[in-house]
Amino acid sequence: DELKFETHNSRMKQRVVHTTKELTQQQDPLASNGPLDEDEQEEIVQELELEQLRQTRLWRGCFGVGAMLMAVFFAWASWTQWAHPWSLRMTGELRAATHGNDVVAVLGVQAVALGAVSIALLRKLPKRGERERMCMPYSLSQKLLLGAGILGCAACASYWLSAHARMVQQFGSELGARWELIWVPLGPLAYSGVSLWAASVLARSGAAVAELRSFKYNHKKV
Repeated sequence: DELKFETHNSRMKQRVVHTTKELTQQQDPLASNGPLDEDEQEEIVQELELEQLRQTRLWRGCFGVGAMLMAVFFAWASWTQWAHPWSLRMTGELRAATHGNDVVAVLGVQAVALGAVSIALLRKLPKRGERERMCMPYSLSQKLLLGAGILGCAACASYWLSAHARMVQQFGSELGARWELIWVPLGPLAYSGVSLWAASVLARSGAAVAELRSFKYNHKKV
């Protein structure tokens, strides 16, 4: 009797394992060792496209909105420098090495450059469910806006850094250095550079998903 019970128990375990494997393969096409049929391939590609769409909307939206907020801040700083030139500490600390009109123009250029980066990221942002648009490459106008934004931030950064250098040369490193204001030249430049990097990563991953769809093979399971 004990031998019969152990044999029956062993058979039941084998059936449970076999049934579990079958259910797993039905729920997850990747769990099967055989080739995937067309419907399973389409399901996997669609899941990747939806995930790529979510990531694209998330990161382009975050970086685009952040660039727009920074653009609004520098536009406000430019207007304040023009209307009330003695009220901004960020420009007053460097007054000995800068000129009022130049500062207004540089702050305005930084605002425009960050605005260009924001428009490039938010323009043609795919909506929910638009899987076919998430793999589209950036248009020429978007690339030009990103490039112009980074160049503008770089030009303004060189102006501010040269002003810092003149302050150090004129008053020495202890009195002339304004390290607490280093974010004024490097903040917009670093943000635009990271935005470009994020846009390029999203573009490469979207192209990889589009290429995966083109690699689908014809196979029908019996």
